[in-house]
Amino acid sequence: MKKIVVKLTLLVALCSSMTALLSSCSNNDYVNAIPENSIAVVAVDLQNLLGNNDDNLAQLKSLIMVENVEDCGIDVSQKVFVFETEDGNIGCVAKVSNKKKLDTWLNQLADKGYCKSTSKRKDFRFTTIKNLVVVGFSSKAIVAMGPVLPFRQAETQKRIAMYLEQDEEKSIKGSPVFDKLNDLDGHICLVAQAAALPDNFVAPFILGAPKEADASQIMLAAEMNIVPNVCIEIKGETFSFNKTIDSALKESSSTFRPITGKYVNCMPATVTAGVFMNIDGKRFIEILHSSAFFSALLSGMNTAIDLDNIIRSVDGDLSVVIPEYNTENTNLRLAAQLANKDFLNDIDYWKESCPNGTSIADWGKDSYFYSDGNISYYFGVSDDMQYFSGGSPDDARQSIIKASNPLTDELQKKIIGQRMCIVLNIGSLGLVNDFIEPLLGNIHTVIYSIK
Repeated sequence: MKKIVVKLTLLVALCSSMTALLSSCSNNDYVNAIPENSIAVVAVDLQNLLGNNDDNLAQLKSLIMVENVEDCGIDVSQKVFVFETEDGNIGCVAKVSNKKKLDTWLNQLADKGYCKSTSKRKDFRFTTIKNLVVVGFSSKAIVAMGPVLPFRQAETQKRIAMYLEQDEEKSIKGSPVFDKLNDLDGHICLVAQAAALPDNFVAPFILGAPKEADASQIMLAAEMNIVPNVCIEIKGETFSFNKTIDSALKESSSTFRPITGKYVNCMPATVTAGVFMNIDGKRFIEILHSSAFFSALLSGMNTAIDLDNIIRSVDGDLSVVIPEYNTENTNLRLAAQLANKDFLNDIDYWKESCPNGTSIADWGKDSYFYSDGNISYYFGVSDDMQYFSGGSPDDARQSIIKASNPLTDELQKKIIGQRMCIVLNIGSLGLVNDFIEPLLGNIHTVIYSIK
């Protein structure tokens, strides 16, 4: 999860490092600089993103080191686009309103040590920001790509020159991906192949897709809006241009029912992440096993605890809370409303069949704990048929009780009624920085929900 947020942070940082406000023009030839082979495209409406917030504008002026942002020569009354190519390169494209002003601004930044002085290559001018981001521009478009190591910067200049001189036929304009992007409405909009996203992050979005489907055939479309001083709100959908795959994805999506909010106030505001849904476990387990990723994950867990049968017993809200991000040992608090607790009849068998070096022991009434010497997992069923669990006794108990410092009422309201939500505390991951804050303001929470 952290990897995808880091990638999105880089995309926004590229935008904020090269954009300003504000002269309008209807010509969109600059879009021709977006390469046709892009596997992810983000459209950023900076004019609406910043709005009329004087504080945001002042921070942006400070960031780009200019007093009058109109003198930068970049026009973001038109959208700014960020792209990722098939070979993993990330770039940003914006419209140039005045090439001479842009050249002057960049050379002023060079005098302050922010970038190199501009130089000419073909009909274009180039610079490098902080010796990491290569920037090239024409009278129509500016393209920034990075991070790029010094020994690859000459090669990247050639690539940018190719993008700047290509026509509509060689660009992404007119493609199904770009058409889908134009249908979205948000401060920031994204259309990306599943292949562009980290494996561990993309797994929930490709649930229900045929196992033979390639990640390049599965697409994610998302609209992101900034709710001032509350959160970044993202609404997304998984789809495919392949009708068979798209039909399977839609069928999977219908598994999620409206969240009642039973566990929303159980998530502390300070933890890293939470996932909320409302499901019929019998149907949901079949979809999990249709995914190679989740099938392998369940297979490993089922060697000691029959998680399949636990999930089959769920009928109602389910939550997974991740207290902190740890690549070596992720502690999960899983809570769910159960239809029955029949799986507890198999506890004695689970105890007897534990692999060598592991054990399951009694903890309390209808509650037990698993240990392998390094990791412990406490789980049980309450008197009112709730499954509770966690990496410690306290974590397990807290999975089904109201947190002492829960999410704000505004955040909880944005989760209740949705069909599936992922809540991410980007503040706890250290991803709110001087590049992002001018755009986001005082926001540390991201809420993703499926349409």
